[in-house]
Amino acid sequence: MIKSKFRNVLFLSGISLSISGCATYNLMENSETKVSMKEKIVLQDQIIAIGRASKPIENFENALVLAGKNNSYLVQPINDEKNPADIFQLMYSQLDLNAVYLIPGYRAPGYSTGEDLLGPKATPSQININLDKIDKTSQAANYYFDIYYIKLSNQVSQSDKKKVLDFGFECANYDLNGKNYLSCKRQINTMITLANQAKNINHIDYKLKTPINIKYSTYTESKNYSRQLFKVFMPVTVVFDIVTSPIQGSLFLLVSAMGTPGGL
Repeated sequence: MIKSKFRNVLFLSGISLSISGCATYNLMENSETKVSMKEKIVLQDQIIAIGRASKPIENFENALVLAGKNNSYLVQPINDEKNPADIFQLMYSQLDLNAVYLIPGYRAPGYSTGEDLLGPKATPSQININLDKIDKTSQAANYYFDIYYIKLSNQVSQSDKKKVLDFGFECANYDLNGKNYLSCKRQINTMITLANQAKNINHIDYKLKTPINIKYSTYTESKNYSRQLFKVFMPVTVVFDIVTSPIQGSLFLLVSAMGTPGGL
């Protein structure tokens, strides 16, 4: 009888230890596998103007230049059947740049053209670049931009419209505040390269009315808040002056202008 009770005690103790052990194991397992992604901001800047170099920059001959307060950002199209290497230079020479808007891509490629621009769906202009995905050799980041061409319909000639369509824009007419606008948009796949500041950044003709924020970040797996090392990268060193353009880069500004008498 005593032996039987002793066996029962041992049996129950074993179950208790087993349950306790499982709980401890699960707790440890959860503690060790719980991983949080932490954003480390490597660089922040504000783009204040859009233009091109006064003289071609070697290896960046066709780049659009985004002039920041601290750095420059050389934007080159990914060359394919839709995007000739000199597409920015061609647009410069053939389009009315007062009607052109370069907008950071804030949604996935391929969304529809038009009404989002004329309504309240505009978002603040910001370029977010994930350093973990940049090209390790060139340190260039892949990025989509949206290019808009917006103008009062009665100010657009058939020749102008043909040029816009030849550049691959999709166009539609929209009414806003009693006015009719030609709203055209295309997306362009680019590579952005960080470079040093233009020499003449303090003496430029055109500035963005609303600056574009740009941020380079890396994302690390953090356990127990341990310190993480992240990539350090350097700007490409080039010596150049920038010739700025009236191209703007804010949807808020664009919608505001379209709703203002005499806007655009």
